[in-house]
Amino acid sequence: MSDKRKDQYASAIFEIATAEGNIDKISGELYAFSQALEKSRELYVSLSDNSIPFEKRNQIVLDLLSNKASAATLGVIVMLVSAGRIKDLPDISKELSVKVAEQQEKEVAYVRSAVSLSDEQLKKLREALNKATNKQLDLKVTVDEELLGGITATIGDTVIDGTVKSRLQKLREKLEAKQ
Repeated sequence: MSDKRKDQYASAIFEIATAEGNIDKISGELYAFSQALEKSRELYVSLSDNSIPFEKRNQIVLDLLSNKASAATLGVIVMLVSAGRIKDLPDISKELSVKVAEQQEKEVAYVRSAVSLSDEQLKKLREALNKATNKQLDLKVTVDEELLGGITATIGDTVIDGTVKSRLQKLREKLEAKQ
């Protein structure tokens, strides 16, 4: 799908969610589902394979999200599945996150963490990143078990790498430079 088409989808979802007064909730739910879609090859294939009848793909969505996501979020995901565009949800969701952040005069920070963060940890992380960047940020957090520990934060073109792997690499480089 072209970037223009993804932007059109994101804009339409933004307008609907804004009209419903649930923009933060819908944006967050779509982002969370897009992360699940990216992590699970089985889910991705099940929802994007047009040889699987729509009714079955729709039922998968309903089984996963009924009573867990808002009706608007459920409607968007079902619409993307029926249109054969569910594979574009991660990009659409990111574009939607940017639109929401812009409306709130913020920027989006995509954070990958080795472990799930508590509300208190998220608050401290947001404050630290706001201070470090001198910007108000909307955090989109993903747990990435492949990280040994720590976090990475991507804000626009800036990457802040506080992972254990990065620290070990820097230590290795220092030791090799001394030899």
